[in-house]
Amino acid sequence: MKQKLLELLTAKYLGKGTHKDTLARLAAAYSLQCTTEEEAQALVNKLTDEQVTDFEKEYRSEVDSKLFDSIIKVNLQQNKTERSEQLIDSIKKESDKETNGIQFGTYLTCFGVLCFILALIWLWFYLKK
Repeated sequence: MKQKLLELLTAKYLGKGTHKDTLARLAAAYSLQCTTEEEAQALVNKLTDEQVTDFEKEYRSEVDSKLFDSIIKVNLQQNKTERSEQLIDSIKKESDKETNGIQFGTYLTCFGVLCFILALIWLWFYLKK
């Protein structure tokens, strides 16, 4: 019955700017009220353009609201992902700076030890003479 109602509603209202998904929703709502094709035809004939327009406004409002909410959720998720990636990048940069500092300190210590060893060798040769 839903399919028959959809066919009847599509034939009557689709060319008048009503969306097909709105007509499908309307057919689903009215399919519980009729059991024969004659009842379906009578029901569609009783509907006015204003009733269909009002139904579409309500339905579109619901659909647009859900769509807007899902877009907002996706944007929030993207923002979270971007912020977490930025945080990870900044942590990596900080750890790289610390690593570079440690490497420089290691090189400086090795240079100091090498200088000390060379000084001891020089002192040993100087005292040996």
